[in-house]
Amino acid sequence: MLLVKYLTTKDPRLGRLIERVNALHGGKSVRFKKHSRPPLEALLRAIIGQQLSGSAAHTIFTRLIDIVPGKKITAEKVLAIPIETLRGIGASAQKAGFIRNVCNAVRDGTMNLDDLANLPDEDVMKSLQAINGIGRWTAEMYLIFHLKRPDVLPCQDIGIQRGLQIAYKLDLRPTPSELDIAGKVWAPHRTLASLYLWEAVDLRLSPEP
Repeated sequence: MLLVKYLTTKDPRLGRLIERVNALHGGKSVRFKKHSRPPLEALLRAIIGQQLSGSAAHTIFTRLIDIVPGKKITAEKVLAIPIETLRGIGASAQKAGFIRNVCNAVRDGTMNLDDLANLPDEDVMKSLQAINGIGRWTAEMYLIFHLKRPDVLPCQDIGIQRGLQIAYKLDLRPTPSELDIAGKVWAPHRTLASLYLWEAVDLRLSPEP
C-alpha cells in the first residue's frame, strides 16, 4: 500500500484510477503473480505476445507447450520443431523465425539468460535486443514479468497508452513521448503504474465524468 500511496501522491489523476481499480478488486491492490516462468519460457512468451491480444498470445503459447516433448521448453526441444509445425500452432513465419533465433542464441551460448538477472535494466535491454526478433517492447515485458523490475514503463504499449487516456480523460491516445513525460513522476515505481494502467483497460473502465 505504501507504493500505491506514493503514486497517488505524485499523480492524483493516476491515484483516482488506482482507487477505482482497487475497488473492483475488493479493495486489494494490483500485484505481480508470485511465481514466474523459467527464463527461456518467459522470453518466448513475450515474443509470441508481440502485436497480439493477451488471449491470442496465451492460446498460441499454450499450443507451443503442448507440442514440446514433456511440455518443458528447452532451446534444443524448440529447435527440433519444424517451422511448419510452429506455424501450425498460429505463429507467423516471421515470429517462428524469431523463436528459433532466440533458441539458437541460448543453445550456442550467445545469450545466457541466467546472467541477465544480475544486470541493470539498460544492460538487460541491450543484451536482449541484440537478438534479431527482440525489440524494446519484448525486452520490457521480460523485465516486468520475469525479472520483476520495479521501474519499467513500456511507452510503446497501446494498452498502457489507453490506460493513461482513461486516467487523464484525454480525447486522443497519448503518444509514447507524452506517456514517457507523464510517467516521469511515477519513478521509481513505474512498473506498478503500468500494471494499474493495463488493469484499467482490462476492466474496461471509462474516463470519469
